[in-house]
Amino acid sequence: MIQIFFVYLLKCFWLMAPLGLANMAPVLCRKVPLLNRPIDGGLTFKGNRLFGKTKTWRGLFVAAIFGEIAWLLMWWFSSYTGFREYTFFNIQDLSIWLGFVLGLGALLGDLIKSFFKRRFSHESSSRWFPWDNLDYILGGIVVYLFFINLTWYDYLATLAIGLALHIIANLIGYALKIKKEPW
Repeated sequence: MIQIFFVYLLKCFWLMAPLGLANMAPVLCRKVPLLNRPIDGGLTFKGNRLFGKTKTWRGLFVAAIFGEIAWLLMWWFSSYTGFREYTFFNIQDLSIWLGFVLGLGALLGDLIKSFFKRRFSHESSSRWFPWDNLDYILGGIVVYLFFINLTWYDYLATLAIGLALHIIANLIGYALKIKKEPW
């Protein structure tokens, strides 16, 4: 029974891997000057920025690239027969470019959250729990819906596990002084 539980956790983890890496990419590459322009171009809606100055073309681009890197690693691992039992689907049956699209989906989820965050007058760097932790997962799940057929339970479990992993990653980042706040 415990083994079945851990296999299920691994399946959720692999579903999340390209999304999580895509979500971390803008932070990891924030000092790269390439494409450091806000996506909203400074446009406002009802007095607030559409997304904010921290949502840049660089972030969108590197998220797509990192999502693809994660997908390619999963693609490579999937050539080993033992790996297939730890995924919800056969990665080899899907496009090799799906990671790029998943990375875009993850960041589009973040952009949509940022749009609503501005409508509720939250500052760009302020915390908005749990949406700051779920946005990229929801964006990625929307992309997955077009490519794989999972149960609502699988997506919900992935969302819950993703939230837990995101909180743990934030705590580690805070302990390593990479992040200014633990949440």
